[in-house]
Amino acid sequence: MLWLCCFSACLAAPFTYQGRLIDSGALANGSFELRLRLYDQQSGGTQIGADQTLAAVAVTNGLFTVTLNFGGTAFDGNARWLEIAARRAGGSEAIEVLAPRQPVNAVPYAMFALESANDAATQILIGQLVSTVNTLSNQLQTTSLAGLSAASSEMSDTNLLSRGFQRFQTLPPPDWRSGTSVGVPTARVGHGAVWTGSRLMIWGGFLGGSTFSANGAIYDPAADLWTPISNAGAPSARRGSSAVWTGTSLLVWGGFNGTYLATGGEYVASSSTWTALPSLNAPAEREGHSTVWTGSRLVLFGGRNAGGLLADGAVFDPGTRLWSSLPTAGAPAARFNAAAVWTGTNMVVWGGQGEAGEVGTGAILPIAGGTAPGAWTAMNAIGALSARQGHSAVWTGRKILYFGGRQGGVPLGDGAAFDPVDNSWSPIPSTGAPSARSAHSAVWTGSEMLIFGGETSDGTTASGAAYNPTTGAWRTLSNGGSPQTRSSAPAVWSGSELILFGGVASGSPLSALQRLDPQPAWYLYRKP
Repeated sequence: MLWLCCFSACLAAPFTYQGRLIDSGALANGSFELRLRLYDQQSGGTQIGADQTLAAVAVTNGLFTVTLNFGGTAFDGNARWLEIAARRAGGSEAIEVLAPRQPVNAVPYAMFALESANDAATQILIGQLVSTVNTLSNQLQTTSLAGLSAASSEMSDTNLLSRGFQRFQTLPPPDWRSGTSVGVPTARVGHGAVWTGSRLMIWGGFLGGSTFSANGAIYDPAADLWTPISNAGAPSARRGSSAVWTGTSLLVWGGFNGTYLATGGEYVASSSTWTALPSLNAPAEREGHSTVWTGSRLVLFGGRNAGGLLADGAVFDPGTRLWSSLPTAGAPAARFNAAAVWTGTNMVVWGGQGEAGEVGTGAILPIAGGTAPGAWTAMNAIGALSARQGHSAVWTGRKILYFGGRQGGVPLGDGAAFDPVDNSWSPIPSTGAPSARSAHSAVWTGSEMLIFGGETSDGTTASGAAYNPTTGAWRTLSNGGSPQTRSSAPAVWSGSELILFGGVASGSPLSALQRLDPQPAWYLYRKP
């Protein structure tokens, strides 16, 4: 096992660490147990603070993000190194210490703010602050030196104000940026979208009228470049198909094009080739089903077809190219448009449209390694959200965060966190939450849930918000750069940006790609 990593942190505890994990020469996927220790030397030395043990960290295409807290005095300006040990979550093998230790640099808030500065004067100002803040910012809790400067994401930071600091400069958050219009795919909604680790890949969708798409494209955000996906051997045109990235290929299955479909294909990016998915033992045709990728298999559940709503599902293993059925005992009631999340060990299905309206129930299905799925367990109803569809769900590595949706056509503006280990619910604070909405986009950044767009009581919106479960606080996303109003737009997180393509506004499909670095506004403070 080889460890490659990068580091991103805030000044004070807790901080965010981002890294990449390679397992047996391939980008790791799935759930991993991590143990992290802080030392004052690259080898040997003294451990600082307590072990940080995380039982189930989600790793997707090798990438993961964790929040660590070694205490407020861990970073005093001296060098620090992080020792990381890892193994598969739930594994019985000894945890493996990965070498070498990684250097940790406390990057000041002002350095982050520099990236969003839009004028030369501001950049010069921040440059003057960097050397001071870099050395002293971690000592703010005990230091009140005259002339000391700092920065915060809080407009009225009580910690700084109580120590006599005064706010003297505001740095706005980054604006939304539009992708190139050269080679952009046709406007569409109901398409599949996946993040490959470096590129956005989209395929299929509804183009308007009675027209569906059988083509797709790949967007490279580093080059701001669209490249078409080969049509040779591609599945038939459709909307609402499953779409997952395996680490080397795109899998699509099912959907609707005037007829419900039970076909699909695998697109291997390296060879630009399509291969049809097998039909033997494949599930019945459907759309509106929920899909997750486990790291080795595609799992789908529910949906609808000409016969009505469905309460069955299936597993597809691209390695063996075999389909197998999900257990039906204890499965959720028939539904479509449910939210499904993969936790690293379980598929969790909740909400959606049922036979008699929206539902507020769900179930947990354990799936370990290459073995058959286990038994469904009903999600606890105590403290659960009200019945809904059109809601979002993201996995934080520990809990599922649900937000919004609609019931009886009325948008909802509440949310909750679900812990699949304890099978328990807890509410998400409503203070500062975005307006009630459904069919919005949502991603997990590693530290925040980003919500954008959707349908509100006033129509399609271009507003958004970020929720930090560690602090329990909401903040508003930037509206600079004229973000496009849209709903039903698949979204991906690139590791640094929210990227959106397509969707619908005022009943018309969209072709606009926009991207946002979700950094907050920064407020500079100085001690007189």
